[in-house]
Amino acid sequence: MLSLKTRLNNSSSIIFRFMTKETELVQKGWIKQSTHDEPRLSDVIEMYEEMGMDVHLEPFDPEEEQGCTECLRMSPERYKTIYTRPLA
Repeated sequence: MLSLKTRLNNSSSIIFRFMTKETELVQKGWIKQSTHDEPRLSDVIEMYEEMGMDVHLEPFDPEEEQGCTECLRMSPERYKTIYTRPLA
């Protein structure tokens, strides 16, 4: 029988292994904003930077998205998901 401490350690490592990229970013203070392709992507990045935000882009991953992504799935490499956080 495993001790409670051992079970908790095992559980946290299992949870960590299955953590999504979005969860990792949120834990670091990033806020998911939206997903775009060009030319709108550049416009939105510029807007957030003008607002004094730090901007981070991630490749679009249809498997991590909720809701309808059928149009984006046809060419996911075109799209980037925007995350922002206040400048440090």
